[in-house]
Amino acid sequence: MTATWTPRPAPSPGRVLRDHLAAELLKATSTRLLTRGVGLALALPPVLAALLGAAMGSRESFCATPGNECRNTLALPDETVATIGVLGDGVPGAGLAVLTVLAAVLLLAEVRTNTLSTAFLVTPRRLPVVLAKIALVVLVVVPTTFVATLASGVVFDVVAGPAAARVEPLSAAAIGVAARTTSVVLAFSLMALGVAALTRHAGVTLGLVVAWPAFVEPLVPAVLPHGEHLARFGPFANALEVVGTGSGVVPWGAGVSAAYVGVVAVVLLGAGVVRLLRVDLARTT
Repeated sequence: MTATWTPRPAPSPGRVLRDHLAAELLKATSTRLLTRGVGLALALPPVLAALLGAAMGSRESFCATPGNECRNTLALPDETVATIGVLGDGVPGAGLAVLTVLAAVLLLAEVRTNTLSTAFLVTPRRLPVVLAKIALVVLVVVPTTFVATLASGVVFDVVAGPAAARVEPLSAAAIGVAARTTSVVLAFSLMALGVAALTRHAGVTLGLVVAWPAFVEPLVPAVLPHGEHLARFGPFANALEVVGTGSGVVPWGAGVSAAYVGVVAVVLLGAGVVRLLRVDLARTT
């Protein structure tokens, strides 16, 4: 009796991507990198919101006491105050900084240890590895940002007292703010991943990821000719416009700003993916 050999069918692209995603998740959880990053991104925004709420609540209570005089009246915040610990107010908040750095480091850590080149060497195609890294960033950033934003609103409402009169942290408006905040933080995280893939240099990448929204973009109006016109094209300024906390720098609406931020993210991420697919990485022997 002659045995016949039947070739095993090739796994589907979906199965290949799931396997690579499981491998990326295993690598990310094998150290404390992922848990520390997610923990900081969840903890710091509510802490910052609590500090702001305590300060504003104390001021409102002081001004409401008979005999105390407040020379200026501050507008009470609305649900967008929940973004203060994630996106900040004019400068990046802790949530954005932590998650963009985490997105970059998920790639840069493998560049530093040379495990990325090993994965590319033994994998028939690089694309599934790259797509799995992108999927991991999405799976981490989306729920983390959404929960951190809602939690910040709840904490502010509890701590701020009379200063939170217009804040309804679990309303439809608050959920909309959290969703928009999540979308722009995800866009910036994918930008960070793209920059990391383009440079593959920790100092350059982290400098751009952290310094651009915090220092470089705010300085554009002051240091460049016609800088006030160039400032409207800053990705961070447009991100604030999407959420509803913009300072009036961007002249177009939130819809255009959302499209602009999305295009910038796609271009940077796409360029990084192309470079990873084509570049020859150094390999250990």
